[in-house]
Amino acid sequence: MRFISAEHIRARWLTLVFLITVGGYAVSFWWSPPIMLDLHVYAEAVRALATSDRLYLDSYAGMRFVYPPFAAILMTTMTAVPPAALPALMTALSVAALGAALWCALRLVRRTRPALVLGLCGLALWLEPVRTNLDFGQVNIFVMFLVLLDFSLRADNRLKGVALGLAVAVKLTPAIFVVYLLLTKRYRVAAVAGLTVLGTISLSFLVLPVQSARFWGGAGFDASRMGGYLDFYGNQSLGQLIGGTSLVTAVVGVAGLLAARRVWQRFGELPGVLMCALTGLLVSPVSWHHHWVWVAPALVLLLDASVPLVAAFVALFACLPGPSDLPHLRLGLLHWSYAGADSPWPLGALQFLTHNLYVLAGLAVLVWTLIHTRGGTNIPGTFVAAERSSIHSVRS
Repeated sequence: MRFISAEHIRARWLTLVFLITVGGYAVSFWWSPPIMLDLHVYAEAVRALATSDRLYLDSYAGMRFVYPPFAAILMTTMTAVPPAALPALMTALSVAALGAALWCALRLVRRTRPALVLGLCGLALWLEPVRTNLDFGQVNIFVMFLVLLDFSLRADNRLKGVALGLAVAVKLTPAIFVVYLLLTKRYRVAAVAGLTVLGTISLSFLVLPVQSARFWGGAGFDASRMGGYLDFYGNQSLGQLIGGTSLVTAVVGVAGLLAARRVWQRFGELPGVLMCALTGLLVSPVSWHHHWVWVAPALVLLLDASVPLVAAFVALFACLPGPSDLPHLRLGLLHWSYAGADSPWPLGALQFLTHNLYVLAGLAVLVWTLIHTRGGTNIPGTFVAAERSSIHSVRS
């Protein structure tokens, strides 16, 4: 008689979770295709590159192209794909990148079992930032993968820093991880990341000189190019909450990076990276709700931690049908109090909480972490894999 181990049973269940989730999303994709607005912006922008140097002057699908020129160079590969096939291809690649990012996160705690990767990927697809990232055709999952890939490499790997530099070259916000590297005294890796960014800028000036001059000459740092709706609740940043960047934002940034260093010292690389990512999301002038895909690798912490706050934080991002006037946003608590004609929610405190859900939750986690790591205090329900994570990622 053949016996099946408990581990094999768990592996089968985790694989089933992945297959059901991906299959369900594939059916919904076919039945009611998502708008993939951002993907249309990318595609139209790079198609126009062949005949125009107005990449940062014109609008595409009603929006501006806001990424560095190096990102535009990479996106020119879209021109080789038939427009009708591009949405499905982008979705498939995004799901693959999500799985790869989770594999990197699991590698930091030495738990890279294929079934576990599949199971977590299936669960991650039920998180609102991940789902809207797919629905808009965004690049945030790819950027997250590059960052986690870099941190999952051994400390003595000569290429460590390159993937992070490429992430910064595609989207400027991951530059906060370079500051994190400096604070944790990994100067060589920070230098490699910086040199990689400089290399991509040089390449961009060779390939797209006019566009590069416009971007690095000011267009890339002009938040107004994002549109006149930065105060829309979809922008889950501290700046949107308090009405613009200020001294408060600077204080939160410093506190968040110091918290990231504390967490890294005591609990290992993955918690430190996630705290740094949270800090970046809070202090960035623009942190759309689909930028918060960093909640996906936080699922890994639930494998090795008994911290109720982590579970509660992740739960806030779950996909839950809500009474929204925007069908493509009918996904989570963040959108439940959308003030549309059919919304049953009263204006006031409840709407304030839901419309600022991610940034308020992020601030709560930051304050809680600072309190529970002060003066050598360990976080209640400490991370089981912290010591081996730190040894694996930093001292190896």
